Amino acid sequence: MAGNFTAVIRLGGTANAVLQIGDSLYRTCGQFLDHDVSLAQAARRLQHVCLRLSRQVEQGWPLDQALQDEKYLAYEGILDVTAAKLQGARKRLVALGKLVRDIQEALHRAAASSAPPPPPFSIARRLALLQEAIADVELWHKIYRLSQVLAIGAPDQAPERHSGSFLFPTVRVFRNLAFAPVPMSDFRVATIAEREYLVDVVLYNPRGGTVSQDLQHFARKLDAGEEDLVGLLSCKGYVAADMNEHQVQFAFLLLLPKGFGKPYSLRATLMSSKEPSTSEILQIGQDIAAAVGMVHNYGLVHKNIKPETIVLRKDQKTGKVSAFLAGFGKLRLDLRENRKPDFYCHPDTHGNTAEALYVMQNDIYSLGVLLLEIGLWKSFVGAARDPPESPTPPSPWLQQWVDEASGVPQNRRVKSGLMRLAEERLPQRMGCLYADVVKLCLTCLDAPDVNQEDRIPRANKELVGAHYVEKVLIPLHSIRM
Repeated sequence: MAGNFTAVIRLGGTANAVLQIGDSLYRTCGQFLDHDVSLAQAARRLQHVCLRLSRQVEQGWPLDQALQDEKYLAYEGILDVTAAKLQGARKRLVALGKLVRDIQEALHRAAASSAPPPPPFSIARRLALLQEAIADVELWHKIYRLSQVLAIGAPDQAPERHSGSFLFPTVRVFRNLAFAPVPMSDFRVATIAEREYLVDVVLYNPRGGTVSQDLQHFARKLDAGEEDLVGLLSCKGYVAADMNEHQVQFAFLLLLPKGFGKPYSLRATLMSSKEPSTSEILQIGQDIAAAVGMVHNYGLVHKNIKPETIVLRKDQKTGKVSAFLAGFGKLRLDLRENRKPDFYCHPDTHGNTAEALYVMQNDIYSLGVLLLEIGLWKSFVGAARDPPESPTPPSPWLQQWVDEASGVPQNRRVKSGLMRLAEERLPQRMGCLYADVVKLCLTCLDAPDVNQEDRIPRANKELVGAHYVEKVLIPLHSIRM
C-alpha cells in the first residue's frame, strides 16, 4: 500500500507538471492573437485544444491507491506523452514567433537605411510545421481519453444513442442505390443525400445468438462517439434484411469525411502504389492501433484485422493519409464465436477447442502482423483471393521466412517467421521502438521469454487494456520520424 501511495504522489506531481506546461503554452498562444491571420488562427486553435487537454488531466488522474502497478505505469506514460506533445507545440510556436520578429526588425532596418530588403524567410514552412504540431496535439487529445479508459478502467462515457441524422433506409431503397467498389476489399461506396458512405456488409445466421444486438450496439456507439473517433468512421445508419431463413444481411453505413480523395483498401495500396514515407506508415499504424483500442473499449473484438479491412483516404488539401478500420463481419462480444483462421490470426485461435476462443490479445496479435507488413511495405499476400474469405496463403516473399520444420503446424511456423522479420528486418526501416511494439503485439503483449505463470491473464480485460496503452499506444505516439 505504501508503494501505491508513493505512486499516487508521483502521479500527482507529473499531472501538475503537465498542467504547468499547458498553462505556459496557453499564455504563449495569447501573445500571437494580434498577429497575421494565419498565425492568430493557429494560436486560437492551439489554445482551444490545450484547454481541453488540461481539463482532462485535471479531472482524470487516478487517486485510488488500490490500482495495480501496471495501471499506474500506463497512466504515467500517458501524462509523459501529453507533456511532450504540448512542449513540442510550444517549441514550434516560439520558433515561428521569433522568425516573425526577426523579419519585422530586418524590414525596419532596411527601411531606415534605404538598404535592399532582406531575403525572403520561410514563414510558410514554419507555419506548416506548427500546424502539424497542433494536429498532433489534437489527435493525442482523442487518444488521451481512450488511453485513460483502457489504462485505469474509467467508465466509457459515450452514450448509446444516435443523432438526429441516423439513417434507416428501407431495403428497397438500399438495393436500388448505385454502388462503387473499393478495390481489393468487400466494401462499396454509396451516395445518399449528396454524402458518400462506405458500405460494410455483414452476413450472419439469425439463430446465432445475439449477433444482431452486438452489431446495433456497435453502430450506435460509432454514432454517439463521433467526435472522439480515431481510425474509425462514424456510423450514420444501418440496413438489416432477411436473405433467407439462415442468413441476414446487415449493412453499416459509415460516413466518409468531406475533403478526402477516393478510398482505397490498404491491400490495394500495398500491392500497387509506391512506398510512402516512414512518417506516413507510422500515421497509418497509429490510426489502426487507436481503432483497435476503441473497439475493445466498447467490449468487442474485431477478429478480422488485415489490410483488406482497412481503408485509406488522402486529404485533398494537406495530402495527409488517414487510415480507417472497418470490415466488421466477424465483430462479436469478447469470447464469442471463433473465426476462420489465417496467418493474421494468432495460432491459438486455430481449432475448435476452448483454447481457440477469441479474446482481445488475439486482435493485438493481428495488429502486430499488420504493423509488420506496413513497416516493411511488403504485401504478405501474393494475389487477390477469390472469394475474399478463402484461406490467405503467404506470398512467396513471406514464405522465404517460414521454416519448413517437420512436425510443426504451419500457423506456428508462420508466427516464427514473422518474429524473425520483426527482429532482423524491421528495425533498420522503422526504428527499434516501432519494432519493439510489433514484437510485443506478436507475443500478445508478453515479453518473448516470459514464463507461462507470468503472462497477462487472457480474461483480465482491464489489465490487458493497461498493458496495451503502456506497450502499444504510448510508444507509437512517442516515435518521431
